[in-house]
Amino acid sequence: MFLPPLRAASRVLCFSALGVGLSWALSKPVCAAEYYVATTGNDASAGSKEQPFATLQKALNLVAAGDTVWVRGGTYRITKPATSGPGINITKSGTSDSNRIRIWAYPGEVPIFDFSQLEISDTGYTTGVTVSGSWLHLKGLEICNVPMKTKSNSGVGVNEPAHDDIFELLNIHHISGTGLFISHGTGGHLVLNSDSHDNYDPTSTQGDGQNADGFGAHYQESGASTTFRGCRAWWNSDDGWDFISQEYPVIVEGSWSFGNGYINSGTGKPGDGAGNGFKVGSSKTGIRHIVRNNLAWGNRAAGFYANHSSGGNDWL
Repeated sequence: MFLPPLRAASRVLCFSALGVGLSWALSKPVCAAEYYVATTGNDASAGSKEQPFATLQKALNLVAAGDTVWVRGGTYRITKPATSGPGINITKSGTSDSNRIRIWAYPGEVPIFDFSQLEISDTGYTTGVTVSGSWLHLKGLEICNVPMKTKSNSGVGVNEPAHDDIFELLNIHHISGTGLFISHGTGGHLVLNSDSHDNYDPTSTQGDGQNADGFGAHYQESGASTTFRGCRAWWNSDDGWDFISQEYPVIVEGSWSFGNGYINSGTGKPGDGAGNGFKVGSSKTGIRHIVRNNLAWGNRAAGFYANHSSGGNDWL
């Protein structure tokens, strides 16, 4: 078994890339490392199952295409930002659907990333987890309690040049802004069976509860459609889904949106939040989003709202 230098982990899986019709000269070992992160770990350790890292960021700085990071259960309290904006910064990329970087909860366990004590910017935006890499797969993580000053921050922010990422079984909640905010880039993301709830930005410069949505996709102008499938948004102070200024089609299917426009587990109302279940639009170029087989109830405003889209949408 080949173990390359500086890639030590608990296990390195190797296989040949030689395919039918390829020259032997193109054949080389392709190795995928596995790293482990645990609340009892140490970033000076090897990152193995027996000697895990203490922080996810340590593993993220080492990963390459095809690697897997297993995150053990427990609460990770992030206090120092990885860079000036995000608490955790994911910049590495996979190369294809079959060669992704996987950041997965260890089977049967729930890793919780609590950002309540995160040092945040006085002037700019802060994000719990910032994703700028592509061909990633995040699965089974709980992300919560991103604070704010006057800027409405995000739990997970997906920024260009990110594309073709999978966000699966995420539980994002109590964010001082939008839970999952996908911005710019070329899309192609899949948000699968994820929850975003109880998000509320009370001290926003734009108004009490004005910008805390469950899910948002914004500012994309080319590329591939992002799909939300089997997701749920509830008790967000603004909207469940919001596609304002999104100029490329988005698909939402098999998802629920309920109780938005309310706060404190549905017992109160923000001063300025809108409260739409699916706010699908505001396109100025005639983009038509696809909204099919979804359910909305108990929202403060409309269940389904086109938000002045110039081209309408496909409601199924």
